[in-house]
Amino acid sequence: ASLVVDLQWEKNNMDHHTEVFREDGLIVRRGQPFIITLDLTSTTNLQQKLNKSKLSAQTGPSPAASSGTKISMGLNGEKEDSGWSAAASLKGNTISLKVCPSPSASIGKYSLALSDPSKQEADLGKFVLLFNPWCPDDTVYMEKKEEREEYVLSQDGIIYGGDAKNITHWAWNFGQFESGVLKASLKILNESLQHKKNADKDCSKRNDPIYVTRVLSAMVNANDDSGVLSGRWSGNYDGGVDPSKWTGSVEILRQWHDSNCKSVRYGQCWVFAGVGCTVARALGIPCRLITNFESAHDTNGDLKIETYVREDGRMVKESVMCCGPVPVKAIKIGDLTCQYDAAFVYAEVNADIITTFKLYDGLERNVVNKITVGQNISTKSIGKDAREDVTHLYKYEEGLALERQSYMHAQVCQELDLCFEDHGEIMKGSDFVLNVTVTNKTSAVKSIKLQFTSGGMFYNGKPDNETIQVYAGEHSISPGKVLKIPLKHRYLKYAPLLSTGSQLQVWALLTDMDTDARLLEKHYVSFKDPKINIKVTGNQRVGHASLVKLSVENPLPETLQECWFSIEGANLTHGEKPTRRILNVGPKETATAKFYFTPTQSGLRKLLVIFSSTKLGHIKSYVNLSISK
Repeated sequence: ASLVVDLQWEKNNMDHHTEVFREDGLIVRRGQPFIITLDLTSTTNLQQKLNKSKLSAQTGPSPAASSGTKISMGLNGEKEDSGWSAAASLKGNTISLKVCPSPSASIGKYSLALSDPSKQEADLGKFVLLFNPWCPDDTVYMEKKEEREEYVLSQDGIIYGGDAKNITHWAWNFGQFESGVLKASLKILNESLQHKKNADKDCSKRNDPIYVTRVLSAMVNANDDSGVLSGRWSGNYDGGVDPSKWTGSVEILRQWHDSNCKSVRYGQCWVFAGVGCTVARALGIPCRLITNFESAHDTNGDLKIETYVREDGRMVKESVMCCGPVPVKAIKIGDLTCQYDAAFVYAEVNADIITTFKLYDGLERNVVNKITVGQNISTKSIGKDAREDVTHLYKYEEGLALERQSYMHAQVCQELDLCFEDHGEIMKGSDFVLNVTVTNKTSAVKSIKLQFTSGGMFYNGKPDNETIQVYAGEHSISPGKVLKIPLKHRYLKYAPLLSTGSQLQVWALLTDMDTDARLLEKHYVSFKDPKINIKVTGNQRVGHASLVKLSVENPLPETLQECWFSIEGANLTHGEKPTRRILNVGPKETATAKFYFTPTQSGLRKLLVIFSSTKLGHIKSYVNLSISK
């Protein structure tokens, strides 16, 4: 008898919240039933045969019942020891099979087969099984609908950057449902070291979201074989893409998959995080992207962060390592016995900062500064484009810790105070003055030495070796008085930083000439980008073309070269990034471009825009669009 199988993937995918995938085929979630139908030409003794038939589901290259990667089910609807169940109903010559995967089943690609009492087996087709945040019995369950909407279904988001006092943001296209992304996400699991060592053991452990995220954490970076992204922080991105050019994960994952798993060049922290978030959401693991300002890296496990600086203020040593995943609660309460680098993550948000100065005479001296590790820990709010401060989830409010730090500070230099004045936003291309004040808190005249160094710094705290300005001077301050030193910065001096995406970092070292006590202060200057004007016209409807017009003014006193605009958006540009190159743009001139795009799904979407040039670097913006059916 011939057999016609209908996986009913369109209806099943709708029921399982997977219809948004731009993929054909059955994609279901664990702990939730799906129905397929079988049409047969012969119905002889069919009910009898069904009573004795078995349905099997298997995953991985070497499926085995002992590891839970090969599951056998009767068709009576009873739950098997594996947690899976199947029920058959017969109507005429059509069999309906209701299959319910275990809520603790391994995720991945599965094949289904039906065997009759004579052991003849019929292939019923393949499906992909994902984690299920809608299922209360699944370990990734999220009770609140709005949280599932944001952390599983939302295809775009906001990334925060800059520094703790000048927080900037830009949009990111996660695009977890775009074509090719799920395929790449599953490929990432199969390319892991764990899978290559023991494929069946790896597949059996894919029932655990902690295990899966651990694999993803290792595989997103190219430190491991076949990792998705190569990191680079040097400012030289020859042979690859400047990390700040990326506006989403889709292009990266497609390139990695289509190049036979050759690592994509290059990424930095937000790119790694964006890609990791995309893959997690694609697999059904709720995920959000967090920015930790003044993040520290404890590489020796003693919860002290050691920075080595020359006496002229330039950093000479910096260390980085990767980690995770770790429960947020364990970080807050300081449970450093928790698996997977808990101590390292704890130190990211709670640590002592000790700066060791290497003096010109070769001696070393420790200086305690006033920097607080783990500030303004930020993420996108649920359902809106506002910043949510989640610092309280990772650490307790500063209280005793600050008092202890103040005590240590007082031991070092209790008679003088050093600080930078707030300078507000600084537009790229502007000259500006940064004021530093020193307060004499004693009743005697103080003789001091002040040293300043301005230089470029990448977002991860590593200097880019671009020294902008150096100052050194000796002063006397009367009792109770305040000395103000203006540090003038010219555009032509800091211009090289703009094209590399570096911040301007200023170190200030105050030395009390009477006691030889030292006080250190560090300040960041983030430059404001010119605004990209975005105007969308036409019907924002599924299947209808819309026009977007873009313009941006050059704020610099020199001509911009190698200029281009690009757009990207989930369900707006088909996972592509159309680009328009334009002519050079002179000072105060306006660059313009226009694009057409055709939405493929309704709902609230973000259209991401980037303008790039040799002098300004990469400027990003976005607009929210409500797409109707």
